[in-house]
Amino acid sequence: MNGRIKVIDLTQPIFNEMACWPGQLKNRIWTYNTHEETGRQYKMSFQTTAMLLNDHNGTHVDAPNHRDPKGKSIDQIPLERFYTEAICVDAREVKPDEYVTVEYVKAYLERTGLTIRRGDTFLLCTGHYEKYTNARMEYVLEPFTGLDGRTAEWLADQGISGFGTDAPAPDGWKSIAKGEFPADVTFNAKRGILVFENLCNLVKLVGKRFKFIAPPLKIVGCTGSPVRAMAILEE
Repeated sequence: MNGRIKVIDLTQPIFNEMACWPGQLKNRIWTYNTHEETGRQYKMSFQTTAMLLNDHNGTHVDAPNHRDPKGKSIDQIPLERFYTEAICVDAREVKPDEYVTVEYVKAYLERTGLTIRRGDTFLLCTGHYEKYTNARMEYVLEPFTGLDGRTAEWLADQGISGFGTDAPAPDGWKSIAKGEFPADVTFNAKRGILVFENLCNLVKLVGKRFKFIAPPLKIVGCTGSPVRAMAILEE
């Protein structure tokens, strides 16, 4: 990049009692050492914070072993996978009880002039986070827009490296209501495509091409990790 850059934060805040997928562990954050306590033991004081985190809460990436028992864990994935070109498709007009289809994506790409390149991260703006935010459990309980299995297969055939959404999962709500996750399984277990969930601020990126950066923590054996996702735009 030769010009000025603009950084868009795509990461939801992490805090106590934030929304999480039903049945999963909630985050817990608390002060472990206080300045008052350590000041009595040392010539200087310090404070530390303890965290009990679920590797799939908030803005995170799924590792292949999340769906595939024989898949790689998050610490085994090359860092290059988390620094890619990306595009963002606006799906806010698609109702939560409908799917984002291949036809919809193709029409959007033709209308905006965007193209999917091999190695891209494909981001889907549904508007779900702006509607609910992760401070409310409605964020994970209310229907949200997503893909059907056919569209996930088509995107995988285009050679994408990653898929991201500002909703809790890549699948359409109609599939999830039946306990089915065809898009997630296609990306994660079958095609080795990284899945980034619970992003935010995607409305600022619709119809654009940019750099996508979302490095995970190097947690041995984990099925996912929180990420600090961001988009880099050249102005």
